[in-house]
Amino acid sequence: MPDQNTLSKSAADSSISPIIENKSTAKASENSSLIDSIHSLDISDYAPLVTDDFDITTNLETALKEIFERYDLDCDSLLNDKELDDFAIFTNGEPFSKEEKLEISENLDCSEDGFLTLPGFIQMYSLQTCSGDELETWKDLLKHGYNKDLSLSSK
Repeated sequence: MPDQNTLSKSAADSSISPIIENKSTAKASENSSLIDSIHSLDISDYAPLVTDDFDITTNLETALKEIFERYDLDCDSLLNDKELDDFAIFTNGEPFSKEEKLEISENLDCSEDGFLTLPGFIQMYSLQTCSGDELETWKDLLKHGYNKDLSLSSK
């Protein structure tokens, strides 16, 4: 399986980013008012997610680690199928399809069993965010309780 350093930008643009976007599109048809507010979201005064070198920021990486740990219920540093489904359902309203899970296991850092690692999870968001879809990443962060400063909001 390719690691974070060997996955090409073109592979990212053509396979992984659409997985996240397609899930959001499906949810959009169910809840258009939420999506309308997300699409009209002005993130210009939000914390940056991408550095000048087109890497994700340390603050985004920290938030992604915290989100990953929420779903890694067995604390094995992997998201198994159930944990990945729980993440996808909370984030986008439905689990990843078998085909999407196969794309994840073939293109992101995963265990020998095909379970998503923390570096693979960060890689998934790095590909989405650095390819120009910061708004989609912010939607997910807000959904998981982060505010515009990339701090967890008090609940």
